[in-house]
Amino acid sequence: VETLLRERGPAFFAGRVVLDLGCNSGFVTFLVATLGAARVEGVDIDVATISQALKRLRYLKREGYCTLPSVSELPRGDARFPKALVQNRGIAPYI
Repeated sequence: VETLLRERGPAFFAGRVVLDLGCNSGFVTFLVATLGAARVEGVDIDVATISQALKRLRYLKREGYCTLPSVSELPRGDARFPKALVQNRGIAPYI
């Protein structure tokens, strides 16, 4: 993410829908949300790290961070990720 931000600038994520595969405890997921993404979803197979991410999200909301998108700000229409991406068994291709 650091290289991407250096090359494209922080506005790169503004208004985009981002899928963070292997999000771990959500650090990058929350970073992208604060950079203006319209929607960010973090996915991980480790229940313990997802639990940490949810605790961090609750903390940020409790502290009043307003840069995190709320449900009312989500884009309208079909905002699902492509089925081919969900069914990918290896490294997700750049789309």
